[in-house]
Amino acid sequence: MNKQLLVTAGNSSNPVTSNVEINGVTEAEKLTPKLARIASRIAFGHSNQVTVVDTKNGYGYRLYKNTARKIRIED
Repeated sequence: MNKQLLVTAGNSSNPVTSNVEINGVTEAEKLTPKLARIASRIAFGHSNQVTVVDTKNGYGYRLYKNTARKIRIED
């Protein structure tokens, strides 16, 4: 099964969310900043100020121009 990620851009009052499925990457593989940037570019064409979340594993990354910050998802 391919990796499915939740990708969100925009501000908190008007978020734009997309589900992205990445072929060739299994669900068991960990989400990395590089993989998060790939998902962001698939969904929106850019990777600045985008949040990418792996809901099955409970964490994700907030992407900025040159950095990525790991975030935990609260249940």
